Amino acid sequence: MFKFFARRREEKQRQKAAYQLGYDASTRIITAVDGYLDSRLPELSRNLLAVLSERFTTIYDQPEHEPELLARIEWKIFDEHLDTFPDRVKQELQQNIGNWLDLADFGGRELVDVYIQNRIDGVVNELKLLSLSMLGEVIDVLEKEPKKG
Repeated sequence: MFKFFARRREEKQRQKAAYQLGYDASTRIITAVDGYLDSRLPELSRNLLAVLSERFTTIYDQPEHEPELLARIEWKIFDEHLDTFPDRVKQELQQNIGNWLDLADFGGRELVDVYIQNRIDGVVNELKLLSLSMLGEVIDVLEKEPKKG
């Protein structure tokens, strides 16, 4: 009878150790993901917005087209480019911290993938809002300019 209780206690200790091991691994995986995304996403965001800003300066280069139309086209191209942003970031993440992500394949990979997707989606939404604000500012300036012709 006492062997039953001893085996049961040993099993609980093994389960507790396995749980702690899984918890430690998941904490390290999320820390690696956060560390990479926290350093990389702001840089990518700045670069993308800088490109859009630079593209907005070219709307006067084609006098045969209305600058407002060109500004809207530049924004649309930017917005379409954002559609591929999550896949590119995930690919970059896999290349840079793939060993950590591979560790998640032993359990919880789906949760890690959802976490990554949510982080990236937040940045994409922020970029869309900022880019729309930039477009609005450009259009405001254009509306204040005297019309040609």
